[in-house]
Parts: sequence; structure tokens; C-alpha cells
Amino acid sequence: MNRATSKTFCKCAQILTVLAAFFAISAYSQTDPSLAQANTEFQAGKLLTAQETQQSYQDALQKFHTSSRLYRESGDRDGEGRSLLEIGLIFQKFGKLGEALQNYDRALTLFEANGNKLYQAKTVNFQGVVYSSLGDKKAALGLYNYALRIFKDIDAFAEAIPTINNIGDMYQAAGDTETALFYFNLALPYVKEVGDKGREGMILLNIGDVYSDAGEYTKAIEYFTNSIPLHQKAENVSGEIRALNEIAVTHIRADQPEKAVPFLNRALTLNSSRFSNDEVLSLKYSMYTAGRVGNKDLAIFFGKQAVNKYQNVRKDI
Repeated sequence: MNRATSKTFCKCAQILTVLAAFFAISAYSQTDPSLAQANTEFQAGKLLTAQETQQSYQDALQKFHTSSRLYRESGDRDGEGRSLLEIGLIFQKFGKLGEALQNYDRALTLFEANGNKLYQAKTVNFQGVVYSSLGDKKAALGLYNYALRIFKDIDAFAEAIPTINNIGDMYQAAGDTETALFYFNLALPYVKEVGDKGREGMILLNIGDVYSDAGEYTKAIEYFTNSIPLHQKAENVSGEIRALNEIAVTHIRADQPEKAVPFLNRALTLNSSRFSNDEVLSLKYSMYTAGRVGNKDLAIFFGKQAVNKYQNVRKDI
């Protein structure tokens, strides 16, 4: 398969989908100039986030702030809520969890007031992700289960895939591998049905993590390796980077640190144009690998790079 051609096709399809939504909404809002402008700003923000660069996320943040204000002035609660949700997602990507949670809370209030069950569930799921990142696993699991109940109430099983996956993560972190695998495998048929290659790849990564934690390293590497072409088809560079890192870490766990190095180098190459904490993670794994092979100076070098990169990422938004 020609990956460059596939990548161009996928990117074009993504942009055409956003543009189609834009024209549909624009036709609806022609009678309200403020609402029409809000839709324009919102769709511009979505196009910018699809570019997945540091600058595009910064520009998108401004677009969503503008659309949020214009939707509020037009009395469109759903539009304002969706804008706040996008703002929260950008803050979350850059590790600003307090700001992310504030925007999720405001969005949830609007969706509840408007009776939008689908976006209520989505927002509650994102709240759970923040609480999980903050270390409050009990609160996170409660939010995930609440979101899943809402998804079930409205028969939105395909939309529930991220939440089911997150519940699996919680059980994996608690050491309950059997329940974790149950939820990961529960999500897999739905994600295949909707053809979401990127999310399918992430679920395979999570299943691989379970086997890696259980010491079944060969099986884990098989799942990690199988996820890579799915991430490539979905243009999910973050997922591909994570897969490479997970393969490296599994080799380290298997006492084969020398086999980890090529995968870490591939991950760092992919990271060269990335904006986020992905590069921090790769640098941390490189530090760990260097330490395992006894190269103290290289381990310190990677560690300092990771600290500097993390500090720069947090200043960028």
C-alpha cells in the first residue's frame, strides 16, 4: 500500500466531512448572522485541530473561544457547550487539567439544560479522563459508569466505545486483568463495525498492555505490532508512537533492552514534528532504556531533554 497516497486520501476525506457539516449548518443559520458566524468559527476550529500541530491548536483555541461567545449571544446552548468541550480537550492535550475540567463542567451544565443526552455522556466521559489523570481513580470509574448508563439509555453503543475502553483501563490499573480484557473485548466489535481504525488500534494497545503486565511478553508485542498499521491508516501518529514505545518497554521488561532501542529511535523520529507530551514520553522511555543498558550519561541526557520539553509544552497554551 502507498502510505503517502493513503494519508492524503484520509486527510482529504476528513476535511470534506468537516466542510460538509459546515455547509449544512450554514444553510440552517442564514437567518441569524451571529449564529452563522459562530458556526464558521467553530468549523474553522475543527479544521485547525485536525492539523494536529502546536500552532494549529493555539489558533483553534481562539476560534472556539469566539464561537462559544457567539453561540451564547445567539442563545444556542448546544453550540456553546460544544465549543467549551473543544476548549477543554485542547487544554487536556497540553496537560492543563484544571482548565480542562472547568470547561467540561460548564459544557455539561449547558447540555443538561438542553436535554442533550449524547453530549452529556461524552462530557462526563471526558471528566472521568481528567480525574483519572489527577489520580482519583474511584471518581473516574464512577463517571465512566455514569456516562455508560446514559449511552445505553439512548442506544448509542458506538459512541460509548471510548467509555468502555476507559473502564477497561481502570480495571487494568487495579490489577483486575480478567475484567479489563472483558471490557476491551466488549468494545472491539463495535469499533470494527464503525470502521474506526485509530480507536481499534488503541484498543489493541490496551489489550497488549494487559498481557505485558501479566508477563506474556510475546503476546503483548503481537498486539502492539498489529496496532501500528491501524494507526497509520487512521493517521494517528500519537497512537503509532505509543505502540513503538510499548514494544520498547515490553522488551525492557523481558530483559532485552538492546531490542528496545530501534523502536525508541523510530518513536523519537516520529516525535520530531509533534507538539505534545508524546515526545516527553518517548524521552522518558529512552532515559529508562539507557539506564538499563548501563549508559548513565545518556540516561541523564534524555532525562534533561524530557524535563525541558515538558516545561515548554505547558507554556505553549
